[in-house]
Amino acid sequence: MNFPKKQLRFFIIICFISLNLGAQVPTSTFRTHLNYEVARGVSVSQNFVYVITENGFYRKSKSENVTELLDKRNGLSEMNVTTSAYQVTDNQLLIGYESGTIDVIT
Repeated sequence: MNFPKKQLRFFIIICFISLNLGAQVPTSTFRTHLNYEVARGVSVSQNFVYVITENGFYRKSKSENVTELLDKRNGLSEMNVTTSAYQVTDNQLLIGYESGTIDVIT
């Protein structure tokens, strides 16, 4: 292939710009990287699988295959989840924290 110099420069610049844009996280956003390989605890409800990891607590929808981080922004009291249990009879998720606090989510 024999490109003219202007086209070659333009192609190289576009390649560098597209690589740079794909690697950046915008300033006003936050990205969390959860450890999906090492789970400390799992609770299963009718619609979700709740997973406790070293650095977070998340749930995965059974039907839609969507993972959602659960933290103070979605109603949890604290961040250091140590245990969870789902009660089928009452349709409640019990979440225990390192401090001894317990959340009950219906």
